[in-house]
Amino acid sequence: MKERVKELAIHREEAAGPTPGGGFEDFFRAEHVRLQQALYVVTGSDQEAQDLMQEAFLRVWERWDRVRVMVEPTGYLYRTAMNTFRSRLRRGARAARSLARLRPGPASQEFGG
Repeated sequence: MKERVKELAIHREEAAGPTPGGGFEDFFRAEHVRLQQALYVVTGSDQEAQDLMQEAFLRVWERWDRVRVMVEPTGYLYRTAMNTFRSRLRRGARAARSLARLRPGPASQEFGG
């Protein structure tokens, strides 16, 4: 009976998500599936969602000393993921504009014909 109560307490803690000051591995385990699902909704691509999720967790891990003591580290993670997504969109748009400028026009316009 005591073992079952202990097991239920562990599951309840996991369902509640990470706690401030906890370990990064616990945070990752608690959040990675939900974050990837949310990013899939935004991107429409499993691969892009996976890539963004990994990058967001890497950035959070690099700042873990500060993030782990936050009241809402999950909010910071999601904001990081969305900012990364927006940055990629902007980079892609800039690259497309640059390529459009580099494309030569029709031959008749270039040579006056």
